[in-house]
Amino acid sequence: MKTKDLISWNTLIGGLAMHGRGVDALNLFIRMKNAGQKPDGITFLGILCACTHMGPVEDGLAYF
Repeated sequence: MKTKDLISWNTLIGGLAMHGRGVDALNLFIRMKNAGQKPDGITFLGILCACTHMGPVEDGLAYF
């Protein structure tokens, strides 16, 4: 993709999270923030989903 908007970032993060690829979802979240994109509520739902698939949900709270 040449241009990534918030919807495309959220779709990728959520898809990775739902399919058990939590580490990849978190890495993509970091790339999103480094690219200057501001996360929204949907982004954080994807991050929490990633953390639940990886183990402790408490770690997901660190991203808030």
